[in-house]
Amino acid sequence: MIFANPKPKHIDFSILVPSRERIELLGNLCSSIARNTINPDKIEVLIAYDLDDEATIKVINDFSNTYGSWLKFIGRQRGTSISRDYYNWLYKASAGKYIIGLNDDCRIETLGWDYIIKNKIDKCGFGDNIFYGWIGDAYPVFVDPFHTRLSGGSFPLVSRQAIQKLGYFMHEDLGGWGADIYLYNLYSQANRIICFHEVTIYHISAIHGKRPRDATSFSMGDKTGTINMPSIEKDVMKIKREG
Repeated sequence: MIFANPKPKHIDFSILVPSRERIELLGNLCSSIARNTINPDKIEVLIAYDLDDEATIKVINDFSNTYGSWLKFIGRQRGTSISRDYYNWLYKASAGKYIIGLNDDCRIETLGWDYIIKNKIDKCGFGDNIFYGWIGDAYPVFVDPFHTRLSGGSFPLVSRQAIQKLGYFMHEDLGGWGADIYLYNLYSQANRIICFHEVTIYHISAIHGKRPRDATSFSMGDKTGTINMPSIEKDVMKIKREG
């Protein structure tokens, strides 16, 4: 069920956020978006919550009243794959030209992030609008298979045309760890990346020791061992292919 007013006719950015029983963190994220967005009438934030998540259900009306029509809660049966059951599922309900995948334990820290990104796309985007947007993260990550230490990559921005060409936002075989890494490597090999390091998203990560681990974090398991990445070549060719 969607708790929202009708969608505006034109949406630049759809922000997809799976959330489970983390009210304070979700509130921090929503507040950061409200505080730093220049054109809130041109964004939508789609929150996926489980229908058995009583804690989140209790605050839906308060959140919706506080932030208005750009915030939309969508309930579903509890899933097992963050990529397939939440990000890709939320994408089907989105309307934006550009899709951003966020966690509920992060916050946008750059005032005017939407203006900055849209202006840069207009100036240096690809002609067919198929690209991956690499947003700055306050915590650097390792991007396999090159083991290069990078700032950002955890919260991708992808154009709708790119998702339509590829057939997904997040790879369905990577339901937890590694989906963001795979996506970065895919668009990097296709030479389809635009850097938006002028914009910072701060990840309040339990794995990196920024807060205590909670039940949702433990349900994801430990970020250890080798991730079995799917073969990337066919997907690279999809992105590169003309027409």
